[in-house]
Amino acid sequence: MLSLFATGHRAATSAPLPGAVERECTARAHLLPVGAEAVLTSVARVTNPALALRLRELGLREGATLTIGNKTAGGGRVVTVDGCRYALDVATLASLDVQR
Repeated sequence: MLSLFATGHRAATSAPLPGAVERECTARAHLLPVGAEAVLTSVARVTNPALALRLRELGLREGATLTIGNKTAGGGRVVTVDGCRYALDVATLASLDVQR
Protein backbone atom coordinates (compact mmCIF):
# COMPACT_ATOMS: atom_id res chain seq x y z
CA MET A 1 0.00 0.00 0.00
CA LEU A 2 1.35 3.40 -0.96
CA SER A 3 1.16 6.23 1.51
CA LEU A 4 0.09 9.69 0.44
CA PHE A 5 3.54 11.04 1.23
CA ALA A 6 5.33 8.40 -0.84
CA THR A 7 3.45 9.43 -3.96
CA GLY A 8 4.02 13.13 -3.43
CA HIS A 9 0.38 13.95 -2.70
CA ARG A 10 -0.58 15.95 0.35
CA ALA A 11 -3.79 15.74 2.28
CA ALA A 12 -6.46 18.18 1.11
CA THR A 13 -6.54 19.91 4.49
CA SER A 14 -2.83 20.66 4.66
CA ALA A 15 -1.54 24.19 4.15
CA PRO A 16 0.33 25.04 0.91
CA LEU A 17 4.08 24.79 1.01
CA PRO A 18 5.95 28.06 1.51
CA GLY A 19 6.64 29.70 -1.84
CA ALA A 20 4.22 27.43 -3.67
CA VAL A 21 1.96 29.08 -6.21
CA GLU A 22 -1.58 27.82 -5.94
CA ARG A 23 -3.44 27.70 -9.24
CA GLU A 24 -7.07 26.87 -9.34
CA CYS A 25 -8.32 25.44 -12.61
CA THR A 26 -11.95 26.40 -12.78
CA ALA A 27 -12.73 25.16 -16.27
CA ARG A 28 -11.49 23.86 -19.57
CA ALA A 29 -11.65 26.22 -22.51
CA HIS A 30 -14.15 24.14 -24.50
CA LEU A 31 -16.72 24.42 -21.68
CA LEU A 32 -16.82 28.22 -21.58
CA PRO A 33 -19.75 30.10 -23.13
CA VAL A 34 -19.40 32.41 -26.11
CA GLY A 35 -18.04 35.80 -25.07
CA ALA A 36 -16.37 34.54 -21.89
CA GLU A 37 -12.94 35.85 -20.95
CA ALA A 38 -10.49 33.63 -19.10
CA VAL A 39 -6.81 33.46 -18.24
CA LEU A 40 -4.94 30.48 -19.62
CA THR A 41 -3.33 28.65 -16.69
CA SER A 42 -1.83 25.62 -18.40
CA VAL A 43 -1.21 23.96 -21.76
CA ALA A 44 0.38 20.97 -20.02
CA ARG A 45 -2.46 18.65 -21.10
CA VAL A 46 -1.46 19.06 -24.75
CA THR A 47 0.30 15.74 -25.36
CA ASN A 48 1.82 16.60 -28.73
CA PRO A 49 5.04 18.61 -28.09
CA ALA A 50 4.94 20.21 -31.55
CA LEU A 51 1.37 21.40 -30.99
CA ALA A 52 2.23 22.74 -27.53
CA LEU A 53 5.14 24.68 -29.00
CA ARG A 54 2.98 26.08 -31.82
CA LEU A 55 0.29 27.20 -29.37
CA ARG A 56 2.91 29.04 -27.34
CA GLU A 57 4.28 30.64 -30.52
CA LEU A 58 0.79 31.91 -31.33
CA GLY A 59 0.48 33.49 -27.88
CA LEU A 60 -1.53 30.75 -26.22
CA ARG A 61 0.72 30.46 -23.18
CA GLU A 62 0.25 30.63 -19.45
CA GLY A 63 -1.08 34.02 -18.37
CA ALA A 64 -2.64 34.95 -21.73
CA THR A 65 -6.20 36.26 -21.69
CA LEU A 66 -8.55 34.35 -23.99
CA THR A 67 -11.90 35.47 -25.29
CA ILE A 68 -14.08 32.59 -26.45
CA GLY A 69 -15.88 33.23 -29.72
CA ASN A 70 -18.38 31.44 -31.92
CA LYS A 71 -18.44 27.71 -32.53
CA THR A 72 -16.92 26.32 -35.71
CA ALA A 73 -18.29 23.59 -37.94
CA GLY A 74 -16.46 20.74 -36.20
CA GLY A 75 -17.40 21.79 -32.68
CA GLY A 76 -14.32 23.92 -32.06
CA ARG A 77 -14.27 27.59 -31.20
CA VAL A 78 -12.79 30.83 -32.41
CA VAL A 79 -10.47 32.13 -29.69
CA THR A 80 -9.14 35.70 -29.50
CA VAL A 81 -5.74 36.28 -27.89
CA ASP A 82 -4.11 39.73 -27.95
CA GLY A 83 -6.31 40.86 -30.82
CA CYS A 84 -5.59 37.78 -32.97
CA ARG A 85 -8.32 35.26 -33.73
CA TYR A 86 -7.60 31.54 -34.02
CA ALA A 87 -9.94 28.64 -34.77
CA LEU A 88 -9.12 25.73 -32.46
CA ASP A 89 -10.60 22.26 -32.57
CA VAL A 90 -12.48 20.90 -29.57
CA ALA A 91 -9.70 18.44 -28.62
CA THR A 92 -7.14 21.24 -28.36
CA LEU A 93 -9.57 23.43 -26.40
CA ALA A 94 -10.26 20.57 -24.01
CA SER A 95 -6.55 20.41 -23.20
CA LEU A 96 -6.34 24.08 -22.20
CA ASP A 97 -6.88 24.83 -18.51
CA VAL A 98 -8.33 28.27 -17.81
CA GLN A 99 -9.34 30.36 -14.85
CA ARG A 100 -12.23 32.80 -15.05
